[in-house]
Amino acid sequence: MAVEIAKELTRIFNGTYEIRTHVLPCFFTISDSCGCSNHHPIFNKGDLLLKDRNRFHRYQDDERLLYEMSSRILNCNNPKEFTLNLSKFNFYSTCIIINNECLDPSYNPSVKHNKKVFEDDMCLLYKTESPVDEFPKPFKLKNILPDIDYIFTENNPMIFNSLSFVGIPLGYVCFHFTADIENYCKIPQYVTAINNSIGGYRNIQYQRYMINQIDAISKHDFLTNLYNRNGFYNQLDKVIYHTPCKKIIVASIDLDGLKNINDKFGHDDGDYAIMSVANALKSVNLSNKICARFGGDEFVLCACITDESIAKDIIRKNINDYLDKINSSKIKDYTISVSIGTYTEDLKKFNFDFSLQMSDKEMYEEKMRKPSRRKN
Repeated sequence: MAVEIAKELTRIFNGTYEIRTHVLPCFFTISDSCGCSNHHPIFNKGDLLLKDRNRFHRYQDDERLLYEMSSRILNCNNPKEFTLNLSKFNFYSTCIIINNECLDPSYNPSVKHNKKVFEDDMCLLYKTESPVDEFPKPFKLKNILPDIDYIFTENNPMIFNSLSFVGIPLGYVCFHFTADIENYCKIPQYVTAINNSIGGYRNIQYQRYMINQIDAISKHDFLTNLYNRNGFYNQLDKVIYHTPCKKIIVASIDLDGLKNINDKFGHDDGDYAIMSVANALKSVNLSNKICARFGGDEFVLCACITDESIAKDIIRKNINDYLDKINSSKIKDYTISVSIGTYTEDLKKFNFDFSLQMSDKEMYEEKMRKPSRRKN
C-alpha cells in the first residue's frame, strides 16, 4: 500500500497524475460517546456555551501566536534565524520544503525565476521532531518527504498544501498528524501564516539586498571597485575619528600615458591599465588604507601611519613592484607606469584638501621629470 501511495505522489509532483473525483456517501448523526443516538434533552446549555467560548479563545490564541511568529520571522537576518523562529511555535508532525530561490536575497520575489513550479533541488526549511540546527539543508524533490517510509508506517493521513505568495510558488508543506477535526481545521491558519512569513521574509531580504547594492554603487567605482569620491570621504571620516593614529599620509597616483594607450590600443586596453593600477593600490601593505579612483587616471591612497619615510617607501615599492610583474610578463605591447606624490601631516593638523594639493604637486613634478613629459 505504501509503495502505491508513493507512486501516486510521484505522479502528482511530476504533473502526470490524472485527477479523478471520488464521492463517498456520508451522513451526519449526533451520538453519545458510546455511539448510541442521543434522544435526551440538553440539561445544561451553559456547559455548551462554555465549551464554544473556550474553543473560540483557543482560536484567538492561535491567531496571536501565528502573528507573533510572522513578526519575528520578518526581522530575521538569515535562514538559520528563520528556522529557529519556526521551531518556537506550535507546529508538529510538519515538514516545510521550499524552492532555493526563496532564500537567495538577490532574487526578485515578485518574479518566478525557475520555469518549474518546484525545483528539482529544493531546500528542507523545517521538520518537526528533528534538531533545529540541521536546517535549512538541501533536499531532492524526487524524495517528496524526508523519512517518508517511516511516515507511512504511522498510518496517519498526509495532508499536502502548496505554498505561494502573491501568485509566486514557494514550495509545499506536509502535515502528517493523527486526524482530528480541531487540528485539521487549523491547517489553513498555519499555511496562511507560513505563506505570509516566507513571502514577507523574501521581500524584506530583497529590499536589504537592493539597499546594499545601491549603497555600494553610490560609494564604489564600477570599473575598479575602489571607492569613488563619495565613498572615499565617507571612509576618511571613519579613519580620522575612529582609528588611533598620530599621522596620516595622502598619496596621489596618476597613470602615465592613458590617452596614448586609448588612442593607440583602444579603450579596452585603457581599462586594463586602469584596473592594473587599482590592483597595485590594493597590494600596498599599509593597515587602515583607503584607496579611491578620483577620475579617469587619478587615484588616491590615504592611511594612518607612525613612520613617514617607511610609509612612503612601502607605497612606492608595492605599487611599482606590482606593475613591474605585469610589464615583465609581456601580456601587453605597452608599459604600465604611474607617477606618485605623497604628503604627510599630523592628525591634529590634518586637512585632506590641502594634503591632496601637496601630494598632487609632488606627483606632477615627478611626471614632468619623465622622458615623455606628458601631463595625462
